[in-house]
Amino acid sequence: EETSLSFLRKNLTFPVKAYLKENGFLGLLSVKDNNFIFATKSRLDGIHKEWFEDIFYKTITNKGRLHLFNFLKENNATALFEVIDIKNDPHIISYKKNKVVLLDIVKNSLKFEKVLSYKDLKKKSLKDFDLKCKELAYEFDNFEELLDFYNESQKESWKFNDNYIEGVVFE
Repeated sequence: EETSLSFLRKNLTFPVKAYLKENGFLGLLSVKDNNFIFATKSRLDGIHKEWFEDIFYKTITNKGRLHLFNFLKENNATALFEVIDIKNDPHIISYKKNKVVLLDIVKNSLKFEKVLSYKDLKKKSLKDFDLKCKELAYEFDNFEELLDFYNESQKESWKFNDNYIEGVVFE
């Protein structure tokens, strides 16, 4: 039986990117019938959806919402967010205030397709949407670099730029 690391060595395609994992819950935002549709994971209702909607409207400017609405509608797409709710959904990594972090924008189709590259997503999120975007922490060009990172990450506490983090998400 093959170990996980040997499987990765054979099957990964480089470069591999590692984004900081924000410490919240998943929020999904799309547009239907000229309205935003808020969801969390697989639900269109529930308390987490209400928290997401509340934080979105309290933290994103009218200009940002309008640009995002039009972009999602024109591209038939869904925006993926990490939703940080410090009161109702606290996590091990603490934050000073509620926020949403844009993780990606994907097409509404059965075939997975991103709408923007990371560079364009980051640029558009700040310029047009008035949103914080996920942060690229590391990029690995080969398996040895990734393995060194993995071994280093096994330490008890993990920091990035002197701040404790939950972890990273690989792509």
